[in-house]
Amino acid sequence: MNHTSWSIEELLADERFVNYCYGSNASDIEYWDGVSREDTELSLRMEQAKEICLLLSVRASEKEKQQDWERLQQRMPGKASVRRMWVRRIAAAAAVILLAGAGWMWVEKHGRSGEGLYSAGHFNMVAVTGFEGRKTVVLPDGSEVLLNAFSELQIADDFNKDHRRVRLKGEAFFRVKEHPGRPFIVVTGNTAVTVLGTSFKIRNYGVDKDLSVMLDAGKVRVESIDGKKPSFKEILLPGDQMVVRNGNSFSRGRFNEGDLQKWMKGQLVFKEAGLDEIKARLQELFGVTIVAGERPGNPILFTGSFDGQDLKEMLDAMGFTNNFTYTIAHDTVTLKY
Repeated sequence: MNHTSWSIEELLADERFVNYCYGSNASDIEYWDGVSREDTELSLRMEQAKEICLLLSVRASEKEKQQDWERLQQRMPGKASVRRMWVRRIAAAAAVILLAGAGWMWVEKHGRSGEGLYSAGHFNMVAVTGFEGRKTVVLPDGSEVLLNAFSELQIADDFNKDHRRVRLKGEAFFRVKEHPGRPFIVVTGNTAVTVLGTSFKIRNYGVDKDLSVMLDAGKVRVESIDGKKPSFKEILLPGDQMVVRNGNSFSRGRFNEGDLQKWMKGQLVFKEAGLDEIKARLQELFGVTIVAGERPGNPILFTGSFDGQDLKEMLDAMGFTNNFTYTIAHDTVTLKY
């Protein structure tokens, strides 16, 4: 059966789907898990419908459910189950919630088949940054993107119509405007991040070999999109960090909010830092590779702080106190003594 065009209300009116939400029937769970994997557009509505289902179930008392059942028995004796009655109640309540505009939820304007959220399409370059530092970009929908050094941001030709798709290479912090009917999707490598909330940071520099997502506020979904196994699909909440390795394995944890704020401001503090620490910190902030041979004489040590300076300004300060020069070729810095 093709469920692609099903609305959230229709999902919640289906008893097998409600069983899936509650985890109460193994065959229904397996069935709807299969549907979710095969239909990326529908999977978003499934997640939203599941959240409504569980939310309403928690809010309703057993007394309310029993009263529903007794009223139904009076009208249709022996014709329905408590379960079916409750499914109908959930579906009706869901319709009210959707019409009222439930926060992070979005509903597709048109149920369409054969067009995935991550289909290639054509993308146009919006901004490119180099060693000179960061750039703030305001997208046509009003969303803001803080693009880090050595990064690229592209948007789809059909951006801000039914969907808002962008493609990222490098690192950026997104503060997304809410438009429930137009999901905001960031495609980076073999991973897609679908916004169910407001602000988050993505890092996908080639030098790292890992992709990371930090969620500052709201909710996002992170999933693999290359069709390979094993795949993943995770929902992140504020304070969550997810690291994707080689495009198909991942780990989850929490990040330090203070570290994110320092990154936002471009802050670095060094206290008698050696070359290894300097290399690691500059790679973390700018996504660059530092190449340095053996230094004759005393090792490199640096004490100082930076607040929003670009890479060149930082290297100039370190080179002045340690008597080295440097060259920058794309995202590789070579130190010369």
